[in-house]
Amino acid sequence: MLKGLRSDQPALSAEAEAAARARLLAGTAASRPKPHRRFRRPVFALVAATAAATTAVLAVNAAGDGPLRNYSSPVMAIEKEEGKWHVEIKDAYADPEEFSRAFAKMGLDIDLRIVPVSPRGERRVTRVMLQEGAEGVPEGGAHSFSINDCPVNRPECPLSMTITGDALAGGWQVWLGREARPGEPYADSMPGCCREPLPGVRLIGRSVRDVTALLRERELKTAFLLGEFQPDGSGSSYGADPSWRPSGGRKVTGAWSSSSDTVTLLVSPRPGDPDPVPGTDPSGG
Repeated sequence: MLKGLRSDQPALSAEAEAAARARLLAGTAASRPKPHRRFRRPVFALVAATAAATTAVLAVNAAGDGPLRNYSSPVMAIEKEEGKWHVEIKDAYADPEEFSRAFAKMGLDIDLRIVPVSPRGERRVTRVMLQEGAEGVPEGGAHSFSINDCPVNRPECPLSMTITGDALAGGWQVWLGREARPGEPYADSMPGCCREPLPGVRLIGRSVRDVTALLRERELKTAFLLGEFQPDGSGSSYGADPSWRPSGGRKVTGAWSSSSDTVTLLVSPRPGDPDPVPGTDPSGG
């Protein structure tokens, strides 16, 4: 190859030809562009970004100043539509103050409580009341707080609620029922006289001795209240010291489940019974 470059030049010696070949190859290598180094992004940076995203708060306000139209955090999400608000509870055990702050960002004054309830009260609005000092719904107005059912193909889903109407007016306290933990007192436990708490088992009208024995057989605990109720639900009750027990021969006039492992029994007051304990929960929880 090198010999044919200039036919009019004398032939090179073997040593000279080898030196010329080396110079040519060196020049060719120097003229090639250097390859680019490729860097791989550290994996931990992606993980950190993902973790940060799970705790982010998303707030959207298309109209500038004023209440938001959309809000999302690890605790709850709120989306406003025409005349209604869709609320999804992501953490049913969060501090109620976090719910209140989220509603305030949407222009709503709502004190939301997620409370433990009996099985019949799960995923239901168990109480709606005006907060102290609130003006309420204007004349002719209306509002509603309704729980959304899970989709047919999703038997379990986040607790969600739809608010419609004049919810912006006044301040509201709303209780939503969640599944109670074992032994956790039911917030919807209500005293009464005429509804049996255990299917197929009669407790009302029997002696305290017989009823407590039946409950022990079923590994259920017993609590007691003193009071009287009418079939229409009217009446009153009060609690004594938890260590107090009525005599075994007294009649049970009412009974209800106050937690998953406790049945509260009502007996009519008699002279000599203990005084009410201040602040006692009338549900017996």
